[in-house]
Amino acid sequence: MDLAQRLGYPAGTRLLVLHSDDMGCSRASDAATFELMEAGRLTSGSVIVPSPFLDEVADYQRSHPAADIGVHLALTSEHPKRRWPGILGRDACPSLHDADGYLPMTVAELLERADPVEAARELRAQVEVALARGIDVTHLDSHMGAVFHGRFRHSWTALAIEFQLPTFIDTAFRGRGGVDAMEAAGIPVIDRLIHDTYGPDKPAKAELFPRLIASLEPGFTHLLIHPAHDTPELHEFIVGPATRIADYELFAEGALHRQLADMDVILTGYRPLRDAVRNGTLKAVVA
Repeated sequence: MDLAQRLGYPAGTRLLVLHSDDMGCSRASDAATFELMEAGRLTSGSVIVPSPFLDEVADYQRSHPAADIGVHLALTSEHPKRRWPGILGRDACPSLHDADGYLPMTVAELLERADPVEAARELRAQVEVALARGIDVTHLDSHMGAVFHGRFRHSWTALAIEFQLPTFIDTAFRGRGGVDAMEAAGIPVIDRLIHDTYGPDKPAKAELFPRLIASLEPGFTHLLIHPAHDTPELHEFIVGPATRIADYELFAEGALHRQLADMDVILTGYRPLRDAVRNGTLKAVVA
């Protein structure tokens, strides 16, 4: 039984989360995400809590209470001209910070230095701060894939259990540390995560996205993008501006959504899944 069926949909239903990563990292990203959400082009997003524009996202949540926003759990800070420290800071978590006082730029550097105990404290703080700022957190996901690593995954799944929040951990991770315990506690894995959408230019993406959509299978799928408006801020501070601009333009144009409609794909966010988890209405897995 796939996750769509566990949510009460008939067999064969294709549920799709269209998701914006990296909210909070730039005003260009936030503005594009807000626009696409309001137009129905995106159904979910997640915010990097230590990033500079957390309050901008929190303000949006207050004025748009139905907006589906999760926490993009972050242990890295990859943009050379726009770095951020962890929420707890270098004094509290020295192993999570580089010589300049910021979260490391790469996952490789993170793995070289990070104390998992300090990482667990930092990740918890990010969830707590998001909630305190008024974000109605719908799920927990991972910036740069860092917390998928076995050193940190237990902390991620433990937070999911404690706060009763779904994640975008998919079925491929069953049997790995923390994931089976998460499922046993009632937090499901999703059926499919489509994450490899960063990097190509717009012509390549104009071929990639229709192909990904055409390949959608029954169940609950998460497809992530990094949309942003084409602004001076984006070009000055954020790595990979072209891929972000292309994501915004292609999803704003409407052709992808016509394709989804023609395929009878149902767009969803994480709030219905979160609420089913918390209300105990998620159907049990049938072998």
